[in-house]
Amino acid sequence: MDEWAGNCGSSWAFSSTGALEGALARKTGKLISLSEQQLVDCTRTKHGNDGCNGGYMYTAFKYLENNTIESEADYPYQATDGPCRYNESLGVGSIRDIGNVTEGNETSLMEAVALIGPISVAIDASALGFMFYR
Repeated sequence: MDEWAGNCGSSWAFSSTGALEGALARKTGKLISLSEQQLVDCTRTKHGNDGCNGGYMYTAFKYLENNTIESEADYPYQATDGPCRYNESLGVGSIRDIGNVTEGNETSLMEAVALIGPISVAIDASALGFMFYR
């Protein structure tokens, strides 16, 4: 897998928290590392993600419309599926609104980055051209 996710297919959670960390930093002036593990543990089954077997940023963002997210310090990354240990009193941020950038529209992407900050994107890395790119 990758250096952060280990053997857990949780890149979707890292993409989600990365975008939210940037938005939160723009709003508060503080960069707080957020809990990927909370998303891995708490968006499984009921919310449609599959933990270390994969998931979607959109599903993580929908979860965060109704729940706050804890910091990495309070809910550290374990690189494995576990029970949801969410503690609302430790939450440091949530999502009010979710938007989409038009696929393939570089101008829309530039505008979103300029106005919002970091954007969460998915790349289909299963294409042969991508897998063998040098």
